[in-house]
Amino acid sequence: KVSKLLAKGLEIDEFYFSSKMGHPMSTLKLLHYQAEFSDVFRGILGAGAHSDYGLLTFLATDEVPGLQIMLDGKWHNVDPRPQDFIVNIGDMLQRWTNDFLPSTVHRVVNYTGEERYS
Repeated sequence: KVSKLLAKGLEIDEFYFSSKMGHPMSTLKLLHYQAEFSDVFRGILGAGAHSDYGLLTFLATDEVPGLQIMLDGKWHNVDPRPQDFIVNIGDMLQRWTNDFLPSTVHRVVNYTGEERYS
């Protein structure tokens, strides 16, 4: 259903993505970040800057902030919303849309000193 909604939003055939996913790979990960302050200038981060290789990443968070995304060359905090999913565009979707939808470059910076789960 997600792939059909994505295709609809891009105004392409609704089966464009699903026709390429006969055996989709999905993973479920629980990420734990230590209760340790990040030091961006020394390279101490919960997770360094990266993009995800797949089509989409659905991220559930707790109430502790830390996720940042890169937009227009600057890092922006993403407010945690425990009741919602954060959706990151992956490298595969960037390629399949010929860079129309860019992959989400993101990192985790612990500026509260609290442990964090996502």
